[in-house]
Amino acid sequence: MKNGHVEMSPKMSKTKSRVVVLKHRSPQQMGRLLSGLPRKRQGSSSNGFTVTEVEESNPDSGLPKRSKEEITNGDEHRFSEFKSTSVSDAVVFRQVEPEVFEVQFVRRHHLHFLGRVKAVLVQGSVSVLGYALEADLAVCVFSSRGASLMALEGEPGAVLRLCRFESHLDECLCRLQPIGLFSGHKEKPGGHKPAATARLLAERSLECKFLSPDTGEKLLKLDPAWQMHIDHLVSFSKFPGFRTVLTGGKGIGKSTLLRVLSNQILSQQKSGLFVLDLDPGQSEFTAPGCVSLVEVTEPLLGPSYTNQKPPLRSVFLGQVDVTRCLNEYHEAVQDLVKFFSKLGQSKPLIVNTMGFNSGIGVDIMSMILKLLMEDVPVNVVNLKSRAAKRNFPDATFDLGSKCRVVVLPSVAEKSAGFGSESYWGMPAVVQREICLLSYLSPLTRPPNYSILRTPPYVIRIGHLVLGVVHEFVHPNLILKALVGNLVALCRIDEASARILRPRNASPMTSPGVVAKPVPALPCFGYGVVSGVDLSAGQLYLQSPEAAERVAETNCLLLGAVQLPPVLRTAGAAGPVPFLCTEAASETSNPVRLTFRPIASLIVKK
Repeated sequence: MKNGHVEMSPKMSKTKSRVVVLKHRSPQQMGRLLSGLPRKRQGSSSNGFTVTEVEESNPDSGLPKRSKEEITNGDEHRFSEFKSTSVSDAVVFRQVEPEVFEVQFVRRHHLHFLGRVKAVLVQGSVSVLGYALEADLAVCVFSSRGASLMALEGEPGAVLRLCRFESHLDECLCRLQPIGLFSGHKEKPGGHKPAATARLLAERSLECKFLSPDTGEKLLKLDPAWQMHIDHLVSFSKFPGFRTVLTGGKGIGKSTLLRVLSNQILSQQKSGLFVLDLDPGQSEFTAPGCVSLVEVTEPLLGPSYTNQKPPLRSVFLGQVDVTRCLNEYHEAVQDLVKFFSKLGQSKPLIVNTMGFNSGIGVDIMSMILKLLMEDVPVNVVNLKSRAAKRNFPDATFDLGSKCRVVVLPSVAEKSAGFGSESYWGMPAVVQREICLLSYLSPLTRPPNYSILRTPPYVIRIGHLVLGVVHEFVHPNLILKALVGNLVALCRIDEASARILRPRNASPMTSPGVVAKPVPALPCFGYGVVSGVDLSAGQLYLQSPEAAERVAETNCLLLGAVQLPPVLRTAGAAGPVPFLCTEAASETSNPVRLTFRPIASLIVKK
């Protein structure tokens, strides 16, 4: 170093780079930013930024030179180029437009991130969760907390354009569920600081965070054994009658395997596939409390609450615990398998099952496999955990030659960050609440996101049949029990013997009642009963479903799936009637389903 300048080797070349900083920075801040680099020229623009051009010693990286190198004046888009050092030397970030960045992969690399971005493939090969991106086709990728953070998997020479996007779902979840699902870059208190690298500028502009491989976060890293068997399944999915059942305990990667397998099939077959979702507690495409058959024609690039879509057929159970509705669950599975058989065998079928791997859960799994194996063989992919208690017994799948079993290791236990403090999952009840918020988000409106701002559907009470699935309610009180609650939009045969009609009552203001036990009925979605006008014989229903699906509804059922509490208070200026918000109140505590012996109630003298 001479006179404060850096001496460069003859083999090193001088390259120019630009550092974009805010005006009115103090000399100390400017000195720290430009320490070790010789200042050559300093210019000023009218938009509040100062562009400082410096000389930097940088070996030839072998990357193609960019044609756009100058910063234009006025309101034209500005371009700045930096080399990434803190994430990995395998990628280079470039800003091409405001809130638009290009990522060039120098070598094969998995770029994990936290947040949501819109990705467009410019050149090369990039995949996300098994889906190979197509050139000039934009896809939205969601990588949120509560699940393994996703990665942009690029090959050498690939260029990917990342853009910022905002949707109504993001705004609704950030407002109503403030747990930081997509909280990437956040400004620290004390003001807006300059971005010294393009990566930091990208994190600030895109509101995401790019993670290094050695971070303590929960990163998604697939097992190599997965890819070999997935390639084998994808090759056989082209043949008619392809059926694959995904099994395993809770939290060992069934949902991840479902998305990866579906995405790779979509990369090969643009016509799509069918998914039979038989988990009412952790549904992948619909609100909880139902089992459904869904046609998938778009890649699954996020958690379940970002993949909500209308099913081809759905059956309402009203419970997330199938042990409380075993007969209804059996009827629902039979109904969906029969419905799928009528569609033909032109597209592959993937079956998502529950993580109920002990006791009666083993019998339920055997029942599902026997129904699917009646006409064609079935492939079973069984995910195994290191803990034996989280696995199905080996004898569960001994069902003959039609049941072909493949055993794969759990991907969740091999993800980076497993066992660390930052490795955290989302409780099942919170996942269900977020799925419901995602489903009901079309009803919400800013600024307070109250569902009451959307005009309701008006339905004649006399045309409806009402019922409560999970509890016994007197028939005269069922209509009152539905007000202000989440109900399923179902259809029941008008001639069914289960319908009880009131005597000596007006047919316009007295609905029918479904006798217990309530059967498993076809479901068109959910809604919220916002009010009842008995004098006019009208019921007011808030629902995100289309008018055509609501018109097919003649039965409203109340189940164990409850309306998220935040929707009851959203937009309320004061106390909400009949809603207790005091944590110390005994009536606001959840019911404990524990057994207390009578002897414990006797006071000993």
